[in-house]
Amino acid sequence: MLEDDFWTKIRKAIGKKWRSERVENRLSADFPDVVFSIPVCGIIRNGLLELKCGKLSKKSTISISHYTEGQRDFAVNHGAYLLVYVESVGVMLFGSDFAKELFRGQTALWHIERSIYFSKSINGDELFTIFQSILFPDYQL
Repeated sequence: MLEDDFWTKIRKAIGKKWRSERVENRLSADFPDVVFSIPVCGIIRNGLLELKCGKLSKKSTISISHYTEGQRDFAVNHGAYLLVYVESVGVMLFGSDFAKELFRGQTALWHIERSIYFSKSINGDELFTIFQSILFPDYQL
């Protein structure tokens, strides 16, 4: 799947529950792909999301065609999340704490075990709930 197709599926899955904008930043190629806002009881929290699509190799490792050191650094320094779709594996969400380590020859299972969220398909309601709990940790959902 191409990254644009992945974004289209995510956008359709999340609907109008949260606001999101795809960003093409000509000043910084390392800036994440999506800026999003999630409201809870009139309070809005924002986040950054890098999108990636990968493939599973015969050795069960995940390959991502374009994930630069600059993107890894930006995620760590600014707390961006990484949402990844891997064919025949599913969708994984990672926090910035693993941004430097990801996709350096580890197995799919290694990645799944370190993900905040894993699903075989894109589920907008689940993603919304996960981000609500991350961005509003003291709020009872």
